[in-house]
Amino acid sequence: MKKILIVALMAFMGSYAYSQTVAFTSPNAESQKMLDSVKYILPEFSAGMVIFENGEQSNGAVNINTIDQKVHFIDPNGKILVLSNNEQVSRVFIKGRSFINSRYGYIEVYETAGDTFMGELRKVGFISESKTGAFGSKSQTTAIQTVNSVQTSGGYMVDFEKQKNSPYTYKKIPYLCRKGMFQTVTKKTLQKCFPDKKEAIDKYIEENDINLNHVDDVRKLFKALSK
Repeated sequence: MKKILIVALMAFMGSYAYSQTVAFTSPNAESQKMLDSVKYILPEFSAGMVIFENGEQSNGAVNINTIDQKVHFIDPNGKILVLSNNEQVSRVFIKGRSFINSRYGYIEVYETAGDTFMGELRKVGFISESKTGAFGSKSQTTAIQTVNSVQTSGGYMVDFEKQKNSPYTYKKIPYLCRKGMFQTVTKKTLQKCFPDKKEAIDKYIEENDINLNHVDDVRKLFKALSK
């Protein structure tokens, strides 16, 4: 049984190399194990620094939740809590990794070139979010204290202990940011970031079979254009 489970998980992980969106419409034990592994960006809470828009800083054991796109932290009593003023966060640094708070969610910075950078947004979404179901119900509150559950963008509460029947998607989306403006990656947005390399963009995409929806491909392209 253990051997079968390991093979299934390896096959699932392999799909990430070819697809940036993984959907589970019929959840099973393996998919729920995977949900547990991707509901936070980092595998564990780690020492980090949260920088706010006003320049103030806060330090502690933190992580970023891919469902509610908020910073979670561990308090002195060992409880996982949600940062109450998340909308005022500018950046988060965790174990040498940098994340910028955008209107889309937390984007990890990978490559920079002048006033432009490319990064990745990781996001879990629940397919049945428009209905009440096994994973939660509509909530009128916005403040969550202890994290046994989180609130999705659709206003539904997701209970981490009641996810056995929760269809979901996990997305890894590449983004470009130029002068503070975040955009998804297309030839047009790449040309805006590198206006003097329009021909080089077309040539590199064609010769290297680049998929602009795949983070690794975009990262390779960005590195080539930055030289």
